[in-house]
Amino acid sequence: PAQVVCQAGPPAAPCNPSQPAHITINPGRVSAAPPRFCAEPGDTVVFKVAGNPAKSSVGTAPGLQNVSAIWLIASNDANATEFSLQVPQDAAPGDYKYMVFFGNGSCLDPMIEVTR
Repeated sequence: PAQVVCQAGPPAAPCNPSQPAHITINPGRVSAAPPRFCAEPGDTVVFKVAGNPAKSSVGTAPGLQNVSAIWLIASNDANATEFSLQVPQDAAPGDYKYMVFFGNGSCLDPMIEVTR
């Protein structure tokens, strides 16, 4: 199978635990902000999709470094402008790269840092 190579975002700044629990994805610009996000076990991370997206046009999946983190799988199948994922209670602290896929075939590789 072909390996997907995602567009690298800007250098990841340290995560900010006081950020609101949402990430904005802009399919028109192929961007996700913030590129590094803090979360704690049990947190719900909300992805807000900018522009006028179609349902099932944006999704997330674990990065190649942590393919077993299936909790990173989510998409805008039910709601075109917003979807979420839940950080498991037993998630180990650390960096979790994930990929954001767009309907046009492009993707990004931002990160969620799980802290305790």
